[in-house]
Amino acid sequence: EFIVENGFNNCIRLDDAIGLGFGGVDAREQNLASTRTDGLDVTATYALDSALGQFDFDFNGKYVFNFENRASPDAPFIDSVDTFANPLNYRFRRGVTWRKDNVEAAVAVNYADEYRIRNFDFIDGNAVEQDSQKIAAWTTVDVYAAYHFGNQGTASPLDGVVMSIAAHNIANEDPPALRVFGTNNLTAGIMDNTFDPFNANPFGRNISVQLTKPW
Repeated sequence: EFIVENGFNNCIRLDDAIGLGFGGVDAREQNLASTRTDGLDVTATYALDSALGQFDFDFNGKYVFNFENRASPDAPFIDSVDTFANPLNYRFRRGVTWRKDNVEAAVAVNYADEYRIRNFDFIDGNAVEQDSQKIAAWTTVDVYAAYHFGNQGTASPLDGVVMSIAAHNIANEDPPALRVFGTNNLTAGIMDNTFDPFNANPFGRNISVQLTKPW
């Protein structure tokens, strides 16, 4: 008789009745972890025509109520929203685009809400969560401008050409720095003076110039 107990330790044994008593651990990879989450995505746009040109306003936001994980069916769910390397509870991008004749310009604001990093220390040989530390909110601004040459005639090399320039994070805002303190902290020396790659990036200001022409 071959028995597999499908718990966290996944013990395996052969029945002693056949004289092959054996105990061990099933080390094969298994899909035991699970995640459950809920939230709200909001997208809104508004167009306004005026004597100054056309204005298009847009908003794209996300609010995560819960983001719960557990390592096995027997483990409790732990809410990880708004913590390091996990989804933030609130972030958005809102912008406005202006168009008049052959000219186009846009500006957008990106916002990531503040969150926290969990700190763990060894206490009596066990990893115990200590007071969490805040990671600051991060706001960046993107700008864009373009000129559309339009229909210049079939013989013109500028027919349909669009010349544009874009700048991401134009103010060159650094991502929020992580600060992990404590001589016994499990992450000290690893995460100090760095950033959260899941919720930020290190690229800083990025400027690009583009010239396109349809064929």
